[in-house]
Amino acid sequence: MVYVPEPPLIEDQEQLLDRAARARELAARDPEAALLLGWSALEGTLHRLADSRGADVGSAGALLARLTSLGIVDEDEHELLRSALRMRNTLVHGQKGPAPEAGQIEQLLELTQMLADRAAAA
Repeated sequence: MVYVPEPPLIEDQEQLLDRAARARELAARDPEAALLLGWSALEGTLHRLADSRGADVGSAGALLARLTSLGIVDEDEHELLRSALRMRNTLVHGQKGPAPEAGQIEQLLELTQMLADRAAAA
């Protein structure tokens, strides 16, 4: 017998944007918490965007590569997302690294909104 897990359900976009709004509120006083909450909103949005085009994949890195190869995410956005992913990974794995700054969180959240708009237009 082979276990084939069902793909996880993705939050609806309204819920994801609510997370982004809460991350924005946290950014000045707790940028690490804001990064994690903001990343959750962003990654859910990326999955929704990819899923709407039949291109969803599992890991965040593979998802970024796929969306970039399809031209859905441009190179500048890809670089910003890769940088945020590295910060997120450093944080969640308890490693030393640069602390996220409120400005970086804001960029991430602005991009989340832009990608949500693209997903809605799809």
